[in-house]
Amino acid sequence: MKKATALLITLLISLNVFAQDPIKELYLNNWLLGYLKIDGEIVDYSFNSEINSVGIVFDTDGTIYWMGAWVCNGITTELLTVDDSSFSTTEFEINSNECNLPETLAFEKAYFEDFFKIDDPGHVFTYTIEYVGYNELEMIITNEDGNQAFYGGKSILGVDDFESNTTLSVFPNPVTNNVNIASEALLQSIRIYDIQGREVYATQFQPGNPTINTEALKTGVYFLIAESDTGQQLTAKFVKK
Repeated sequence: MKKATALLITLLISLNVFAQDPIKELYLNNWLLGYLKIDGEIVDYSFNSEINSVGIVFDTDGTIYWMGAWVCNGITTELLTVDDSSFSTTEFEINSNECNLPETLAFEKAYFEDFFKIDDPGHVFTYTIEYVGYNELEMIITNEDGNQAFYGGKSILGVDDFESNTTLSVFPNPVTNNVNIASEALLQSIRIYDIQGREVYATQFQPGNPTINTEALKTGVYFLIAESDTGQQLTAKFVKK
């Protein structure tokens, strides 16, 4: 009985600890927003015909770092600095969609303008990431005014995945016109999704022409999903400038 109790206590403690490598967790997860706390007040949102998720995503090619956030419209910024507890933003680019509902626009103002201050770039944000379940994570981002954004995520990849995920690569990243695709696998099809999860491009992969023209895509963060001849799905993120 004592051993079982000790084991339970150890487990409960382990489920509420800070991530050992916050930067890797930052980039391995797509973070969904729970709510904002602005000037001490909870600012929440409701799903509607324009909002099916709200969140934030981080990406890097090892040299350049980006952040993208979305409600209905999306925003993207290159990060000036990033470490295991903070990041700083530069100028934001807006990925505009057809968003007209008053409740959508009101929450976007709170998220984009009041919290991220997209009209006044060059701010430092601090963050913490901790486990709140077996593989459940919570991230809290705090801006310079003390306002906070609370996110949830799942730790779905290990450190080895982060360091050795070389089966699919896209370049250049960020991309202006054409994006090139390279993979160790024999690819069959390509699909591209925006950060709201909407499919914006689909094609059969042409091994002799591994290039996709992205001129029709708006500025923002995108997910490229490639399916191999064995049915394996490989994913890469890229930024469209």
